[in-house]
Amino acid sequence: MNSVRVGARSPGGGIAAAAVAGRSGALPGSRGSAGCASRNSLTQLRYVLDQIDAGHAAVRVIPVDCEGFAGAGASMMYSGGPVPTLDTGLRDSPAGAGFCDAEAQLEKLRTLFRQVKSASLDPAASRDLIHRVAKEL
Repeated sequence: MNSVRVGARSPGGGIAAAAVAGRSGALPGSRGSAGCASRNSLTQLRYVLDQIDAGHAAVRVIPVDCEGFAGAGASMMYSGGPVPTLDTGLRDSPAGAGFCDAEAQLEKLRTLFRQVKSASLDPAASRDLIHRVAKEL
């Protein structure tokens, strides 16, 4: 399977969207036939590409064969601004979602985002990879 994990960052710095796409077209939560899942995956990938092209999002892809992210299936969001004490994080997991605003929890999220950024492809290479995966579907 030629899968990629896609995280979209809004120009303001927050995570705007996330999607997982693969050669098989199967997305978590997809229902119906493989053809239906493939069409849904292609629609989602085209939407992500449209958002990039319109300048609404910058996307960085972490290829699934990248080391250090085993079991990383939770989505994360960090919302920050000029007043750090108002920053808020959200971490989603199979057990449920949880907001955090304590400095120690926020620092953990910042560290995770730095690790993700260092392992990801740059935005141009990410867009190219998403485009290639979309063409395969």
